[in-house]
Amino acid sequence: MIARIRYNWKHNRKWVLIVVALSLAGALLAMVVGRYGTAIYTYTPGYYEPKDEERGQRLEQLERARQGGEQPSRSR
Repeated sequence: MIARIRYNWKHNRKWVLIVVALSLAGALLAMVVGRYGTAIYTYTPGYYEPKDEERGQRLEQLERARQGGEQPSRSR
């Protein structure tokens, strides 16, 4: 049994290491995207002025809630 494992390891070492390296790289990439991926679609520049009153009021309410530490109310 051990001889068979050693034989397989000796002949397939390169491919096993490639698979392990690719798996680790994929896991690392998934962690990075999960952590920083939200920055792409949550970016709101400070100079943005909404064109409708309701949206402006909602953004002001969210900003006040964020600064005050309270949960914003869901009106929709």
